[in-house]
Amino acid sequence: MRGEPVGTMVLSGAVFDVPIRQDIVHDIVKWQRACARAGLAHTKTRGEVRGSSRKPHPQKGTGRARRGDNKAPHHKGGGVAHGPRRRDWSYKMNLKVQILALKIALSARLAEGRLMIVDQVQVDPEKPLKTKEINKCLKNLIGGKPVLIMDLTDTDKRAKEFRQVTNNLPDVDVMTIPKVNVYDILKKPVLCLSKDSVEWVTSWLERPIRPPPGLKLRMAELRARFLEENSGEPLTVEQYREINSIGHERITSGRFKASKRITA
Repeated sequence: MRGEPVGTMVLSGAVFDVPIRQDIVHDIVKWQRACARAGLAHTKTRGEVRGSSRKPHPQKGTGRARRGDNKAPHHKGGGVAHGPRRRDWSYKMNLKVQILALKIALSARLAEGRLMIVDQVQVDPEKPLKTKEINKCLKNLIGGKPVLIMDLTDTDKRAKEFRQVTNNLPDVDVMTIPKVNVYDILKKPVLCLSKDSVEWVTSWLERPIRPPPGLKLRMAELRARFLEENSGEPLTVEQYREINSIGHERITSGRFKASKRITA
């Protein structure tokens, strides 16, 4: 992430050159925000409020208004009429629409010129990471704009340190590429991807929606074998690539293959 060009990368047109559909992106963002709602607001009705159901005074003869109990909504300490109830706000969204919206978000960032691809998400492997140095580096690259940085994994020590030192930067979000979503991409004006994350998201978005028979079983077996070889340690980048490459049918690119310069 020194800002020096080190080469070019061919991007798949099926992922980074999709026609922009604002209606689909709007539906996905609305769906994400709805699924993120806790839905914990809850009020008690007059039947749920603790208290006696005894009639406070006789129906007639007192000159007072007739009352059935003290838990009516218009009494102090009574129930709430038509108040919020605990509920689940999430709803179903087709997987095809989710994948298409993610392609649209990536294509929009590339068309706007706000997609940055770096060779590795790190500053200098020989020097200790400092928040001041990373902030200075990002200012030189993007002029201090809010940015979302995505890498393939954060299991190694260097990636964890990078995530920790960027926690104090309010305009910088760091996320692993398996957690990529439309809302987080659109929330920041600049998207920064590592070379490995571009390859992963391309292979993931180009995979068939209905996997071939036995694909999940083969992927699970390979993952279990890798975990056994690593003695329970997290999977490496190469192992992630090998798992994702099993049975994936490559889809030919769209209108053209866009090229993007990679910066160090």
